[in-house]
Amino acid sequence: MSLAVRLRLEAQGEMNEAAAWYERQREGLGNEFLDDVERCLARIGVTPHAAIVWRDDVRRRHVGRFPYHVFYRVTPSEVDVVAIAHEKRRPGSFGTR
Repeated sequence: MSLAVRLRLEAQGEMNEAAAWYERQREGLGNEFLDDVERCLARIGVTPHAAIVWRDDVRRRHVGRFPYHVFYRVTPSEVDVVAIAHEKRRPGSFGTR
């Protein structure tokens, strides 16, 4: 059974900013990034415990071919996505609570 995946506003904003940046680099690349994120989120919903625990109860999963990770918590009823961050971003530079 899949869990619902909910993106916090901050994570949604990070995802949109990254997509816009990629789109400025090459037309269509922003959509490719969003497609990879969507596939990653779908996998997380199906197998939320498959990703490694990054810190405390926050898990981290790599986004396809792009240098981004999805950071999330698993609750009994849903997956709470707290951040979608570039892999070079300093860990802990986003709020996870």
